[in-house]
Amino acid sequence: MRSILLCLAMLVTVNGMPFDMPDEKTFLNREVANIDVLTTEGKWVKLFDLFKDKPIIISPIYTRCPKACSVITAGLQSSVEELGTLGKDFTIISFSFDKNDTAEDLQAFSKRWEFDNDNWRIVTSDSAGIQTLLQSMDYQYDYDPVTTQYDHPNIVVMLSAKGRIMQYLYGMRPKARDIKLSALNAKQEVASLGIIEGFYLKCFQYDPATGTYKFDWSFLIEVVAGLLITGICSVLVYRAFLATSTHRQASQLT
Repeated sequence: MRSILLCLAMLVTVNGMPFDMPDEKTFLNREVANIDVLTTEGKWVKLFDLFKDKPIIISPIYTRCPKACSVITAGLQSSVEELGTLGKDFTIISFSFDKNDTAEDLQAFSKRWEFDNDNWRIVTSDSAGIQTLLQSMDYQYDYDPVTTQYDHPNIVVMLSAKGRIMQYLYGMRPKARDIKLSALNAKQEVASLGIIEGFYLKCFQYDPATGTYKFDWSFLIEVVAGLLITGICSVLVYRAFLATSTHRQASQLT
């Protein structure tokens, strides 16, 4: 089922007028709105109460979506399974922007996609809450009264544990590497990275033109140059030490 949905990703297009992509220069590092959300249990809680001191991915969808939302969810799920770090490095909230979605609709969607309702859950809100949250992320969508469906961009948003926008990830299936790097970037706000994590993050640079991470050759050049300089200096110091030792020994013999 999931493989079929991923194949359909190449065929899925957004109907209606094109959407402006989020204004990253304006919205990056902004805190999203801490709205009241409805959970699968039928309870209303604050969005931030669902955060678990880890970076969190917000995936805007709606449960009645006939095509794109299923493809997006399948793509995200596939990349997350490839990483194998859901719950460890980040958690996910699928956010329904359909005000008509009920707790039962959320439960059905969660069951269909086998969410654990802990590290990956689905919530919604009322009309005002939906508008407030999506506007705080600069996420645009439009309701088509003819088809009774929503036209929307294919974006997920990486937030820090404090609810700040750290990265927008575009496309039907965000790359596993991009998810990992954006999660590491978000993690820095509340915790220091390990040596390996820090080095890995520095090896890649976010390219806003493509919305993905690319290998940073300039960093590699700097590392290699630094190692060469260190090596040369070490050789020179060692030779100077040998020359001094030889000179002292010669002086003692005479």
